[in-house]
Amino acid sequence: MDGTEDGVGEPSFRDRFGALVCSFRIQIFYLLVIQVVLLMLALFSFALVDPGTSSHVILYVDLAVLLTTTALVVGVLYVCRQRTRWQ
Repeated sequence: MDGTEDGVGEPSFRDRFGALVCSFRIQIFYLLVIQVVLLMLALFSFALVDPGTSSHVILYVDLAVLLTTTALVVGVLYVCRQRTRWQ
């Protein structure tokens, strides 16, 4: 199909949602910049935090959350870039 449901001519939810998310591409890029800065700060703080402390455990949790959300943001930016190439 060409992005329509039942040939009615109305864009599907997927197309409308993709257009909405990709319309915020600049803000999503700024979010990526902030996340990269936070990742660098978290990696730098490994040198300052003593292993075995609760701060060390929280730092691992912070890194897991940051890496997961950074991967999602990069994925969204990649899909939006591919989407503009298709159109």
